[in-house]
Amino acid sequence: MALYTNAQDSTAFTIHGKMNPSRNNAGIMMIAGSYKPVRTTVKDGEFSVSGSLKEPGFAMIRVGDGIPADYIQVYITGGKTVELIAGDSIKYAKVKGNEKAVEYHDLYSKLIPVQSEEVSLRNRWMAIPEASRRDEEGRKISARRRELAQKQKDLTYTFIDKHPKSTLSFYLLKTTAGMFINYSEVMPHFQKLDVTLRTSADGMDFEKKINGSRNMQAGTPVKNFESTTPEGTKLSLREVMDKGTYTLIDFWASWCTPCRAENPTVVKAYEQFHPKGLNIISVSLDDKAERWKAAIQKDGMPWYHVSSLIAGFKDPIAQMYGINAIPQNALVNSKGVIVAVNLRGDALLDKLEQVFAQ
Repeated sequence: MALYTNAQDSTAFTIHGKMNPSRNNAGIMMIAGSYKPVRTTVKDGEFSVSGSLKEPGFAMIRVGDGIPADYIQVYITGGKTVELIAGDSIKYAKVKGNEKAVEYHDLYSKLIPVQSEEVSLRNRWMAIPEASRRDEEGRKISARRRELAQKQKDLTYTFIDKHPKSTLSFYLLKTTAGMFINYSEVMPHFQKLDVTLRTSADGMDFEKKINGSRNMQAGTPVKNFESTTPEGTKLSLREVMDKGTYTLIDFWASWCTPCRAENPTVVKAYEQFHPKGLNIISVSLDDKAERWKAAIQKDGMPWYHVSSLIAGFKDPIAQMYGINAIPQNALVNSKGVIVAVNLRGDALLDKLEQVFAQ
């Protein structure tokens, strides 16, 4: 990230920790970026690890090999040493020294209980047999996990708004927005950032991506498009919408592993709700017709399909909707208004149950 060019933001870093002597000889593992783990041990109640990154980011420090893991996440930018002051557990360590690390820990300490609850719920959900995950218990767990995911976002956005001049806020906004940018959610926080961040090269590039997501947000009129079916004929979104009550626009590709993993859920949704008025039009980002057609057949996708067969995200429909990652989808009502975006797994089935019950 070009924002980090000052000497104080160099990416060589050191993390020094103090713990109770009872943790002497406990193994320390640090993971930062894609680099190999750095290992050491607690000696005389202290440990120290060093490394470097191509750009500022997060390091995970784990103590011992117990389950659940005893770890802490630290934001690293280089410069002054990060000091961790802990008792028997590193998880609740105080962070001192490096200003940016201290700044982030203020947020991280608020995220810990939310993340802990999410992990517990995920483990409970995984223990439920797959065939029963749509039952009452599974639904409640899934709903609560979505609430927790939003709570983590809200806490992060609050931090960003309170620190508009911080490069850390810009970094957190980008990571929280992720690949599936929600324009109405992200843009207000971007606009609160200091002008020096917004007008930097990275800031202007990110703003372009945010603006590109305008056509993929709930409450906006859907943009019509036309492309080519596997049979070689032209088909428009409007034609598909005219044949049903709700239409799911599904962006995918045969080479996209997460897309293929999600397809069984989309098939289930189609089988359950097509008789009630659901239609699906899948927009493939493939560039090889034979692979595209073979994937449709293999995954059993008996709905409408189109593709320009222009490689990846250069597809004109993908560009129209600001798609820079897949799978993505948009659910459109009979009035041509997007009612929800990026529904995956149970969230897709739950939303369809809701709209068809109205």
